[in-house]
Amino acid sequence: SRIIYEEKLMGAISTLLGHIIRFIYDIVQNYGWAIIIFTIIVRLLLLPLNIKQQKSMMRMQKISPLLTEIQEKYKNDKEKLNKETMKIYQDYKISPMAGCLPMLIQFPILIALIKVIYDPGLYMFGLQNTAEALTLYPEATNITVAKLIMAVKECGLNSTFFGINLTAIPDWKILNTLWVFPALATVATFFSGKITQAMSGTAVNEQQQQQTKMMSAIFPLMTAFFTFTMPVAASLYWTISSAIQIAQTYILKKFIKVDITLDDGGSWHERNNKKR
Repeated sequence: SRIIYEEKLMGAISTLLGHIIRFIYDIVQNYGWAIIIFTIIVRLLLLPLNIKQQKSMMRMQKISPLLTEIQEKYKNDKEKLNKETMKIYQDYKISPMAGCLPMLIQFPILIALIKVIYDPGLYMFGLQNTAEALTLYPEATNITVAKLIMAVKECGLNSTFFGINLTAIPDWKILNTLWVFPALATVATFFSGKITQAMSGTAVNEQQQQQTKMMSAIFPLMTAFFTFTMPVAASLYWTISSAIQIAQTYILKKFIKVDITLDDGGSWHERNNKKR
């Protein structure tokens, strides 16, 4: 069935990622540095797509005055607004969906990586009996914790990174060093969203503006929830990935040039008619 196929596919991707992280780990002998280096490699591989995404966002920002103009003109006619908006996209050769591709590719990578982080013994070291971890380590509170203990004790996983145990799961009730990376991941997600929102230009309509604001508020909260309920290694990956994205956005902005020049003569409709 489709579900079984998807599970096998994600398992295969997780095994591949686990082997890559294990290869890096064998060199650096530290779980934290292995995850950081792996994150950098992933971001480098996605760089061409991210450049394309940023070009699209910068082009969108350039035509923001035109979008604002037609939003005001057709604010009571959504059908006409959408039609005229698509005309602008076509005239300036902009694809509104171009910015979604890197995220679509990163999502399965993230899901597969989470499987590795939850069971490093299986995906990194090839242990086949991790399903029996709770039987072997009954002191663990659940199977996830048992698998993580198993990876450390039986595989010798060096999971301590700057004094923080990356295989531990933070406790909301106890404030300690385990909160460091989940908190950093949440803050990085907030700033990353703000930068993306600033570069995306004017939203097409009021509904999209509200959706953008809502997502800017929801994503950091979602990040906080998930990273505080996962092994700390997950929040380390998310923190480094978001930090690289923020730095990459600022650097690319200095080098990417967009070839859009808005004609100052007349309204958009007059300019468009001249062009045609």
